[in-house]
Amino acid sequence: MKELLDFKTLYFPDPTLDIQDVLTSVGLHVKVGSTEVLWAHNFSDLGSTPAELDCTPFSATQQMTKSGVVQAGQWTLDYWFNEDDFDALETVKSGGNSVTIEIIKGSVKLSNSGVLAANYLGGSGTNGVMEAHAVFNLSNPNGWAKSTVTP
Repeated sequence: MKELLDFKTLYFPDPTLDIQDVLTSVGLHVKVGSTEVLWAHNFSDLGSTPAELDCTPFSATQQMTKSGVVQAGQWTLDYWFNEDDFDALETVKSGGNSVTIEIIKGSVKLSNSGVLAANYLGGSGTNGVMEAHAVFNLSNPNGWAKSTVTP
């Protein structure tokens, strides 16, 4: 009788590692304020590298740096154009107020806040799916926060 290979033993020498623990993009929900963007398919990084501060004294022969603050900057949400998502985001944009942005997968919620600065339709070619982009100026001084929700 042929023995079956144990996937965890074969690929993960540490038996405490479980591939099921990895957060995947399958089944993500993206909410802007009270609106779920149903056709969202891509978004920019949730955070960034801190600024590098030069702390090199005159006496040093090698540059010395220290991590500074992380710039909140802009966050972009890409979605396949449809009137429902586009119109809902246009309503958020016309309000001009900071809204909560949430990315939810199972019991994990990542949230931030920001003002929707732009919501526009991207270019397209022949036989293509139209893509739209929502650009937010993030305003949460603590960045993206992780919390747990009941799925």
